[in-house]
Amino acid sequence: MAYLKRGRWLERAARNERPCQAPVTLLEASYPILIMPMPSEREKLVRDMEGLKDRIRLAWLDMLSEPMTAGERQAFRNSLESLISELNNLHTKLDQLPGPGVASHS
Repeated sequence: MAYLKRGRWLERAARNERPCQAPVTLLEASYPILIMPMPSEREKLVRDMEGLKDRIRLAWLDMLSEPMTAGERQAFRNSLESLISELNNLHTKLDQLPGPGVASHS
């Protein structure tokens, strides 16, 4: 890949010409920058839902691994109900989004 001197690169960028990649440091020359598109609202909701499912799964595993007092069990139930409620809210938001597909409730 051809590189231009930094000043020349800036000149071409200012004129909206397609400048060659101009590394500023050796690190930038060695590792290209990967630009990822912003996730869509649907992708964000699905990611959040998967995270909540994992939290619920881990909470169950924690509950099964240790004996609990009555107060701890109640606190666990409240916490779990809160996570499930949030998961249901995300499912509802996902179902209301326009676009392809319907949310799979798994």
